[in-house]
Amino acid sequence: MSTPTPGTDRLHELLAARALDELHHDESAELERLLASAGDDDSFDLLAARLDQALAPVDDEPVPASVLASLHEAGERFLSEPVPSEPDVLASIAPPARTLGSLGWLAAAACLLLAALAWFPQRSATSPVGFDAVASAPGALTVGLSADLAGEQPIGTLVWDAQNQRGVMRFEGLALNDPSVEQYQLWIFDASRESFNESPLEIRHPVDGGVFDISADGVVDVPIDARVPVGQPVLFAVTIEPPGGVVVSDRSRIAAVGIPG
Repeated sequence: MSTPTPGTDRLHELLAARALDELHHDESAELERLLASAGDDDSFDLLAARLDQALAPVDDEPVPASVLASLHEAGERFLSEPVPSEPDVLASIAPPARTLGSLGWLAAAACLLLAALAWFPQRSATSPVGFDAVASAPGALTVGLSADLAGEQPIGTLVWDAQNQRGVMRFEGLALNDPSVEQYQLWIFDASRESFNESPLEIRHPVDGGVFDISADGVVDVPIDARVPVGQPVLFAVTIEPPGGVVVSDRSRIAAVGIPG
């Protein structure tokens, strides 16, 4: 049995911090250096996204007490077990004091993910907000959307209210889609979470802004459903993905893009 090297422990620690949105600016550079030799690992990001989706507040019926009791019991049992000599991607983390509590929760929740997904319903839709209401908010950002980075094929407009973390996309001419075949998904490239050198597209982990469909011709308004707070949006991109969207996009099919002026 081999044991993880200090470098591996540090890499896992930084990957977990990234997934929990606790990665500091100087740590981002350190993580990039480690990933350059080890290759990226999206396991932590995938897990965090699945847990966020499964455990998000909903307006449906409450979780039965028996289910909650079983989840708590399994979590306590997991945390009381010793770490094996050849740990998996989560158990190998040697968390610093900064993230001890949150990483412990993340590790315990990993064991319960399948059970949780079997019960918890999907995130309920938030109340829609009007395009004009967002556009008129103090400090609201207005971004033109086009089919290419050059901006020569305008396809809509996006408005974003940073203070209230809400936004709306208004499209005219975006192709109708069949939700059983493919769906649109918005990505928000946030410079406060990850730095870039020349192009915002260098940001590797944009914020998921929600999956949506275009089912009618003409002007269509689509509310933005950002899964985490957005600090400094530097690019918005709409991709075409499989039904239900993806956690990490390969960006091979970009339908619309916009860069704040």
